[in-house]
Amino acid sequence: ECLMTLAGHVNMIHSIAITTTDKYGLRCLSGSYDCTLGVWNLDRGECTHMLHGHTEPVTAVAMSEDGAKGLSGSRDKSVRVWNLETGKCKATCTGHKKHVTGVKLSGDGKHAMSGSKDGCIRAWDLTKPVCLRTYKFSNHPIMCVDMAEGLDDSHKLEDLEHVKYQDPNTEDETDGVPCCQS
Repeated sequence: ECLMTLAGHVNMIHSIAITTTDKYGLRCLSGSYDCTLGVWNLDRGECTHMLHGHTEPVTAVAMSEDGAKGLSGSRDKSVRVWNLETGKCKATCTGHKKHVTGVKLSGDGKHAMSGSKDGCIRAWDLTKPVCLRTYKFSNHPIMCVDMAEGLDDSHKLEDLEHVKYQDPNTEDETDGVPCCQS
């Protein structure tokens, strides 16, 4: 049984993130092929903001635990940081050579990771914002990213010595190679 229908995007939704907080209630961030993000109050069934800034479809979204900050990745090869209270873009992070397929915020919202079809994972310090390090994984695309708890500290993100990668064709596990440090 469908509980509600939310209207706002004019093309398919590719990614969503949901959190619940005392301040915002049940909040959802959606990324669409119409190049926008939607910020939704699911308790009231309404869109509070439509976020504009990407020039290509939005392929990945993440939201801070407190529901105040959003992160998006796009086919335009950028990662954007959003203030979800105001609907304003706070920063644009660039460097991927192909479209961004996965994004993840750290628990404190100060750091992020992004993955791309260029086969790289980038670790970002969102307080500056700068790319701390880029990891290259063969020539295979990265389709999603995740971040373990405890990686909130930028030194830990910079000093990752071994990142494991599982080849989808052989299922062999190999080390990722740090290819540059910004």
